Amino acid sequence: MWSFLKTMTGKGTDPTPDGRPINNNDMATNDLSEKSEVFLNHFSSAHSTGIPNNTTCKEIILRKVLAKIKKQCSREGPGKQQGA
Repeated sequence: MWSFLKTMTGKGTDPTPDGRPINNNDMATNDLSEKSEVFLNHFSSAHSTGIPNNTTCKEIILRKVLAKIKKQCSREGPGKQQGA
């Protein structure tokens, strides 16, 4: 499973673009959409559904991310590109 997740996030070593096939009802699938459904079905029973939307947390996270981006941009200065 970790190999699949690493591959899906671009950090794996699997040379195939869609990663390795996984079993879905005793049939191997390599389709990314089907794989995501298999993982959703497998893990959804372990997690609650209907969790209320917490806009306060979203706002805090968004503010912190934007502040970090703004700070990084100000360090790079106008016309400079990261990694250039």
